[in-house]
Amino acid sequence: MRKCCRLGLNGRKLSPRVIILAPKGMGGVESLLKRFIIGLVKDGIDVNVIRIECSNLLRRFLQDLAYLQHLKEFDVIICFGSILPLSALISKIAKNELRTLLFIHGYLYEELLFASRYSSSFRERIGARMLYYYDRSLRSFRLINLIDYFLCHSITTCEYAQIPLDKSVIVKQFIFKEELGFFKDFQNLKERGIIVSYTSYAYSPKLLSPHHLIEILAKVARYIDGDLRLIVVDPRIK
Repeated sequence: MRKCCRLGLNGRKLSPRVIILAPKGMGGVESLLKRFIIGLVKDGIDVNVIRIECSNLLRRFLQDLAYLQHLKEFDVIICFGSILPLSALISKIAKNELRTLLFIHGYLYEELLFASRYSSSFRERIGARMLYYYDRSLRSFRLINLIDYFLCHSITTCEYAQIPLDKSVIVKQFIFKEELGFFKDFQNLKERGIIVSYTSYAYSPKLLSPHHLIEILAKVARYIDGDLRLIVVDPRIK
């Protein structure tokens, strides 16, 4: 693996200039992004973040392309959202030494196909279909091979997305030491605690079902001797 670094005065190594490209998100992906940034900062890495927040797909692409000139200043691009932004692709073609990483979240193709067929919004159905064909085109023309590394939470996710093992980097779920106090507070609950979770558009035997979530929560409630309420959002249920 070729390491990316810069040299400062007296030949001292400087940390790489890192930029994160992330679409507007929610839930687990948004939580992961915030904690991922905190982790990099804790390691002494100067991180810049660009949020692509337009919900309209055309405006989203235009906003993405507006950052092209800015991306040239960095050594590493980390893309969240499972789909490589067009600006990152063009930047990589123009500057091959630019390290490009893509974070894969969940089962991308099933989620996009399901959303393109069954979403209640016509705009969302069209947008999901366009994103699906965009990503498939990157693979068909082997442009996806320009990505240096793919980040996944599990080997299963990388395998399901057909990512080569030598380009897969497993980033397991993690917590910081200062967060331990938050989890200990569950043992002192005086009122009912509420936990919100959600399922995926994709069908997979390796994804926890609401039934399994209820069983896990029941064990947690017994362990902390508290009263917990579970809310599960299933996007497949209208």
